[in-house]
Amino acid sequence: MRLFRLAFAASVLSWAPPALAEGVSAHDAYARATPPGARTGAVYLTLRGGAGEDRLIGVESPRAERAELHATLTTPEGVMRMDKLAEGLALPAGSTAILAPGGAHVMLIGLTGPLEAGGEAPLTLIFESGARLEVEAPILSAREMRGREAPAPHR
Repeated sequence: MRLFRLAFAASVLSWAPPALAEGVSAHDAYARATPPGARTGAVYLTLRGGAGEDRLIGVESPRAERAELHATLTTPEGVMRMDKLAEGLALPAGSTAILAPGGAHVMLIGLTGPLEAGGEAPLTLIFESGARLEVEAPILSAREMRGREAPAPHR
């Protein structure tokens, strides 16, 4: 009977939900307001790594059918384009990753409605470790977006 209790306890413990993104934090999140009828939107934020290495591998948002990690790249011909970061975004221990206009960002695809200035865009950041981090990104107007810097490199 004791063996049964131990096995039962072990199975219950193994079903526990993953911890929130231990040590990883998100700061300065914001989304760009969109015009009525827009099907895509963008969210920017700063991530700070914890004590261990991790990788941002996914994003979910109730404001869109799907959310993806994208990066703005320049081709050898000088043409700018956006690419999905299929491998996610590495977050070495203690590092800072800045997702900003002109660089890496969260792309909201299939918006469920316009992103209106003054509102919020909730996100769930999903990490390779299994951790999940809830973020509320205020939605900024075009005027409020002025002066936002291009991305700094990974530090």
